[in-house]
Amino acid sequence: MSRVTVRLLLNGEYFANKPLNSQDSLKTVREKLKGKMSDSQHFLTRKGDRIDVNDEEEYIVEDIINNEEINLKEEKRKYTRS
Repeated sequence: MSRVTVRLLLNGEYFANKPLNSQDSLKTVREKLKGKMSDSQHFLTRKGDRIDVNDEEEYIVEDIINNEEINLKEEKRKYTRS
């Protein structure tokens, strides 16, 4: 298990630096970022595809890290009037 300092980007902008283990699950990373990361923010694959919160246990840092960076995307919720 190797330790890496990861630069987190939210919508392409610097968000935080965090030392992580390359084998940490994304669920573990989200827990480590508790208070900084909201439910509307999602991890992205190297190709830019959104990873569902329910699937975060299946991915590890090593799967999505790209040049010591991890990308996140904030999704705005759409509200409809009833």
